[in-house]
Amino acid sequence: MRNIHATASYQASDVTPEFGKKHVARGLSRAMDAIIKSGSGSYLEMEDGRKMLDFICGIAVTNLGHCHPKVSEAAAKQAMTLVHGQCSVAFSKPYLELVNRLLPIMPHPSLDTFFFWNSGAEAVEASIKLARVATRRQNVIAMAGGYHGRTFGTMGLTRSKTIYSEGMGPLMPGVYVTPFPYWHQLGLPSTTSEEELVRHCMHQLNNLLAQQTSPGDTAAILVEPLIGEGGYVAAPPAFLHALREVCDKHGILLICDEVQCGFGRTGKMFFSEYSGVRPDIMVMAKGLANGFPLSAIVSRKEIMDKQKPGTMGGTYAGNPVSCAAAVAVTEAFAEENILENVNARSRQLFDSLHELQKDSEVGKYLLDVRGAGLMVGVEFASPTVSNYDTAKRSDAPEKLASRVVAKCMENGLMLLTTSIFDVIRFMPPLNVSEADMAKGCEIFKKAVKDVTQAYIPAQGTNSTAGVPTIDDADSTILLRWADESQYQEAVSKQLSVNGSLGISKGALVHFWENATIPASAEYTTTPWIAMIDCDRNSSDASVDDDIFTLARDRGAVAALLYSTLSETCYINPEYLDPDEFDKVLDIYTTVTKSSANLIESQFDENTNTKLYYFFNGTRLNQSATAIENAIEGEGVQPGYLIATLKWDNTTDPDPGVGTSGANPGTSNSNNGGGGGDPDTGLAMIILYVITGCVSLLFCIVIISGMARAFRHPERYGPRRGDPTMRGPEGAPQTRAAGLTRAILDTFPVVKFGRGNIAATAVASTPQGEQNAYDKPYNDPEWADPRDHQPQGSNSQSIELKMQAVSPPPPGLGYTGAPEMTSPRSSSSQRRSGRSHRRRPSQRSGHTSEGDHVVRTEPTPEMIGTETCPICILDFEDGDDVRVLPCEGHHKFHKDCVDQWLLELSTSCPLCREDFQALENMANGVSPEESATSAEGPPSSAHSPQLGARSQRGFTKYLRTAQRRRHSAIGEAYEEQQPI
Repeated sequence: MRNIHATASYQASDVTPEFGKKHVARGLSRAMDAIIKSGSGSYLEMEDGRKMLDFICGIAVTNLGHCHPKVSEAAAKQAMTLVHGQCSVAFSKPYLELVNRLLPIMPHPSLDTFFFWNSGAEAVEASIKLARVATRRQNVIAMAGGYHGRTFGTMGLTRSKTIYSEGMGPLMPGVYVTPFPYWHQLGLPSTTSEEELVRHCMHQLNNLLAQQTSPGDTAAILVEPLIGEGGYVAAPPAFLHALREVCDKHGILLICDEVQCGFGRTGKMFFSEYSGVRPDIMVMAKGLANGFPLSAIVSRKEIMDKQKPGTMGGTYAGNPVSCAAAVAVTEAFAEENILENVNARSRQLFDSLHELQKDSEVGKYLLDVRGAGLMVGVEFASPTVSNYDTAKRSDAPEKLASRVVAKCMENGLMLLTTSIFDVIRFMPPLNVSEADMAKGCEIFKKAVKDVTQAYIPAQGTNSTAGVPTIDDADSTILLRWADESQYQEAVSKQLSVNGSLGISKGALVHFWENATIPASAEYTTTPWIAMIDCDRNSSDASVDDDIFTLARDRGAVAALLYSTLSETCYINPEYLDPDEFDKVLDIYTTVTKSSANLIESQFDENTNTKLYYFFNGTRLNQSATAIENAIEGEGVQPGYLIATLKWDNTTDPDPGVGTSGANPGTSNSNNGGGGGDPDTGLAMIILYVITGCVSLLFCIVIISGMARAFRHPERYGPRRGDPTMRGPEGAPQTRAAGLTRAILDTFPVVKFGRGNIAATAVASTPQGEQNAYDKPYNDPEWADPRDHQPQGSNSQSIELKMQAVSPPPPGLGYTGAPEMTSPRSSSSQRRSGRSHRRRPSQRSGHTSEGDHVVRTEPTPEMIGTETCPICILDFEDGDDVRVLPCEGHHKFHKDCVDQWLLELSTSCPLCREDFQALENMANGVSPEESATSAEGPPSSAHSPQLGARSQRGFTKYLRTAQRRRHSAIGEAYEEQQPI
C-alpha cells in the first residue's frame, strides 16, 4: 500500500513538454510544445533559449506587455496587504477604486453600475442572467461566427467553430443565431459593399424575429462589435446602429461583448465608441488587468437593480489583487499615451500588409486585410473550401495561414490563426515599439514569400491545367514489404538528373526539413528514397537549401512527392531553371490523392513507425544489410518498405532486384518496352472474371434447383409425415427443406455410358420372339399373387413359376421392352430420343410356335453394371447415373439411389452380397425386422454357381423391384399394350 505520508522526489528535469503531454488534459491545445521561461515587454524567453517576439499576448490579454513594471508592482504590493477579500462579505478597497477608475472611460455615461468576475465566459453568463431578469424574457440572439466562451452556458452562444461544443449537447436552450456582416461567411465576394452586407444581415434578423423567436420572447441580442475568433471582422457602424433600432423598438437589450476588442485594443478604449452606439450591457475581460484573472459587466443602474441580492457572486469574483492590477492598467493608459501608440503602430502594420497585398507574386493569395487598431486579421486564399465558395482558388497552396504561422514561429515571431477560414490574427502589445513592429512585419512578409514563392520546390494542386511538368503518369512505383507482398501504382516523373538510369531502389522513408535534427541528420550510404509531403514542406522549406538538396546530401537516391490534401503535386517551374537550382535527384509524384493515402497507409500497417517512419541516418546505417538484401531480391524483413521507382520503357539491369520472392517469374516479365513488374491490374481482372463465373454457376444451380422443385412438388413440396411409409418419402418435409434438397439434387454427377450394344442383341434374338417383359404390367401372369386375385376365385392364388436361366453371352443387350417409364426415367428417355426400352427374349427347348415362354431375366452379373438394381432398367446414354464409391463401383440411376442411400447406409448392398436389403427396402421392411428374420450367413449373389437360397432371394428381389416400379408408374400405363 502506498505511503501517503511519503515525500515524492522531485527533479527539475521532470518538468518537460513530454511530462506536460502525459499529465495535462488532452482537451487543452497548444500552439507549440515548449515551456515559457519568462516574459518582458514584447518578448517571451523559452526554456530552450529561444527569444520570441510575442504578437499573441496571451490572446490579447497582456496589452501592456509582459510584466509591466507598474502593473506587477501594484499586484505585488496588494498581495502583501490583502490577497482575498470575498466580495459577498464586504467591499475591498481595490474593488471600489477600480469602479472609480472605469466610470470616466465608459463609452456612454449611462453605463454606471459594475459587477466583477474572473473570466470572460463568466461575465457573458452574468450578462445573460441580467438580461433575462430585467426583461422577464428567455430567448437570446447571437451572431454567426461569434465567440463567447467554453463554459456550458456560453457554449450555446459560441458559433465560431463546432469544436467548442462538439458532443456536449444538449446546449442551453433559447439561443437563436443571425448572420454577421462578414462577406466570406455570407458567401459573397470580398468586394461586397458594407451597405449590401448590412442590408442582407438585417433582412435575416427581421425574418428571425418573425419566424423563430418573437420579439416579446427575446431578452437580448449579443454581439461582438469586432468579431475575434470568427475571423477578426469589424462590424460596420451602420450594422450596430440598426441593431440598436431593433432593440429599442421591441424592448430588447443590446449586449456588446468587448472581452477581446475592448480596453484599447482597437485604438479606442472600447470599439463601440467608433459607432457611438450605446450598449445596454457591456462585457469586459482580457486586457482589463493585463494578465490577472478579472472580468466585468457594466450596465445602467435601473437594469442592475432588478436583480435581487445574492443572485450574483462568486468565490474569487473581484479579487483584490486582480482589481489592484486593473487600477494600475488604467493609470498606465493615461500616463504612457497607450492609445496614441496603438494608432501609430496600427498604421505601420496596415501599411506593411497592404504593401504585401500589392506584391505581384504573393498578393494574389491575400484575400483581405482588416481590423482596427492592433487587432488585425489577414485572410489567405484556399483551394480546399467548399465548391460553392466564391473565394476558392484552386491554384493556392494548401493551408497557407497555418504554414505562414509555422514559418514565423521558426523565425522568432509568435502568431496565431483564427476562424474556419485561412486567417492569421495580429495581437501585439499595445505599447510595442516601432522597431519591434517593423521586425515583426519583416518576419511575416518573408514567411509569406517563403511559403508561396519559387524557391519552394513543390506544392499540392487539385488541377493539373497549365502545369507542364505533370506527365502522363507512365512511370511506376513498386512497393514491397514483409510476407512477400507488393503493391504497384502509376506515378508521374517530374524531374531527372543528367545521366540517370531511370530506376531507383531503396527503403521508402518520410523526409521533412524540420525532422533533420542533429541526432538523425547524418549521411547514410544505405539506399533510401525520400517520401516528401509537399504540403508540409511548403511551410518548412529552407532558404539556404531546398528539400531535395537536403535529402540528396543525406544519401537519398530519389524522391517521391505526395499529398493527402491535394490530388497531386508539382514542382514549381522556377525550380526547373538550371540557373537557379541544381538537379540533384530523380523526382516523382503520386497522381491521385487515393494512391497517396494508400502508400501512406502502408507505413501504419507494415512498418515500425517509431524507427522507420522518419529519416534517421543512424538507424538506416544499422539496417543496411536488411535493406540491401531486400533490394537484391531477397525477402523484405518486417518493419521495412522497399520501393522501386522506374521510368516508363526502362529495363531493370538487375533482374533480381525488385522481384517479389513469391513469384519472381511474373515480377520480371519483360514484355513490350520495359515491363519487369507484374501487371497487377490484369491479374485482378482475371480474378474478378473467375469469381464472377463461379458466382454465375452457383446462381444457375440454385435457379435450376428451384425449377426442379416447382416441377416435382410431389417430391420436393411441403408435406406431413406418413407413418405408413419408411425412409425420406415418409418423413415430414418443409418447403425450405424440399427446396434445399432440389438444389442439392441439381449438382452435376458423373455420368457413365456404354457402347450401343442394342444392335448385337437384336441380331442374336430370333425373329418373332417376344420377351415376357413385353406384357403390360396389368397382365395377371406378371402380377404378384399377394396383389392380384382373379375373378371367381376365393382364396386360391396364382403361383408365378420362373425358371432359372443361364447367364447371357457376353455383350448381350436388351431390346424390345415396352415403354415402361417412371417419372424418374422419362427425362432420360426423352434426352436419348428413345420411345421404348426392351429386354431380349429367348426360347428354351421350344420353337417360336411353342406355348411355353421362358422369360429371360437379368442375371446377378448385370445388376449394378448394366442394369439398375432398383428399377430393373438397363443403362443407356444420357441417363443420370450415380457410381457408388464401393469395391464393385456399382451404378444406379441417380433418382433411384437417393432413397435407399438415405434409408440404408453409404455401403453398397451388392458388394455386401445382400439382395435381401434391396428386397426389404422395396417391401418396406425395416433393417431391424430384416435382421431378425435372416437365416444363416448371406450367400454370394455374384457367384456363377448360385445356391437354391441365393436363387430364391434374387428371384424375389426381381419380382418385388418390378412390382415397385409398376406401382410408381401408376394408372398412366395401365392401358399400354405390348408391341
